[in-house]
Amino acid sequence: MALIALERAKRQGLIRGSELRKRLRLGVEMLLDRVCPGGGWNAGNAVVYGVPLSPHIDATAIALAALRFHHNLPIVRDSLTWILNRIDCPSAYSLAWVILSAAPYKDLRSDVSPALDMARDRLAALVDDPGAIQDTSTIALAALALEPETSNNPLEVRM
Repeated sequence: MALIALERAKRQGLIRGSELRKRLRLGVEMLLDRVCPGGGWNAGNAVVYGVPLSPHIDATAIALAALRFHHNLPIVRDSLTWILNRIDCPSAYSLAWVILSAAPYKDLRSDVSPALDMARDRLAALVDDPGAIQDTSTIALAALALEPETSNNPLEVRM
């Protein structure tokens, strides 16, 4: 989230300089260092005591949003593929994260828009089911994810 905030501030001309570039570079390096084998991220290290850990949708979503300007890296492409393959999950929380993180990539890959359409349809159906969502944070995240594409995505940094 710090990388997203710094990148937004940079693009809006609010902060600049070599210290900013250094912090952005270090943040990107840290994320790339912690990617899980095969793509995606979890809440910490990718391997613990020699055991590779599984990625989580929410952590992967935030990392993908932060790495949008590094879309040419194979690990970012693999992680985007990993998250797009999760649109069949039954969780409104996870679907909202998929939508918010993948949307900034829709102009870069042809498979993103159809996946987003399917994820939005699934999320909308879950939101319509009174028993499907039990907490306000998921409702809030779903509301952000179901906003029209012309709305301001909080995870997107515009050029």
